[in-house]
Amino acid sequence: MEHTFETPGLVRLRVTIGAGRVQVETAETEHTEVELVAMNRAAEEAIGLMTVRADQRGDRWEVVVEEQKRGGFLSGLFNNAEIGVRVRCPRLTEVETTTGSADVEVHGVAGAIQAKTGSGDLSADDVAGELVSSSASGDVTAGDVGGDCTVKTASGDARIAVVGGAFVGNLVSGDLELREARGPVTVSTVSGDTHVGSISAADVRITAVSGDVRIGVRPGLRLWIDATSVSGDMSSELEATDGPPVGEGPLVQLRAKTVSGDVEIVRAA
Repeated sequence: MEHTFETPGLVRLRVTIGAGRVQVETAETEHTEVELVAMNRAAEEAIGLMTVRADQRGDRWEVVVEEQKRGGFLSGLFNNAEIGVRVRCPRLTEVETTTGSADVEVHGVAGAIQAKTGSGDLSADDVAGELVSSSASGDVTAGDVGGDCTVKTASGDARIAVVGGAFVGNLVSGDLELREARGPVTVSTVSGDTHVGSISAADVRITAVSGDVRIGVRPGLRLWIDATSVSGDMSSELEATDGPPVGEGPLVQLRAKTVSGDVEIVRAA
């Protein structure tokens, strides 16, 4: 089942499904194309009951793809349905997804991404603005994020290339790998490992129970470090001196605290 809408200007895409897959591709176009694909036999009937529409709100278009509210026979129908949602939309479209176990892929450059899921994974190429992801066990993978980035997950892993704004991560057992942080960083984890390849400026605060912490520091920074571990090992490639940081570079306040995890501070590649 295919739908095509003329959507010149700003576009916000909202997709809500239980199981299946969501694939979004942004491109240089003024149309939004939506294709629904049945991934199992139960979805063949469920697709006909899906809502697909485009509403104009001022200078913005809102494209909605969602299952009907569940009640009566619809609950059983959609619970078993695995639906594929394929969308081709304008560059810088803001994407909002809510899924139960469906994976979400966003290719191209999105304006912003807000994703909520139970066990589905999120992967995105680049995001010009903000990325917010909340999941129970889903993994998060993203390229360059121009704005703020927030990741909340219990057992999922997070791998992000670059964050231009503030990064906030709340993880339980999942690992975090952030290649480059250009803004402040706040991470809280229990047993997951945290690896930040490069910090640039502003405050960095990382707390863990048994997870290991590894932080890369870019050359030219004035660094103030408060790093402690109750029973883990501590190591640093940087020279430590008493007193306030000296020099003219940006000042970074780095706080890393663990109970049994190791803390390692290295020079960023």
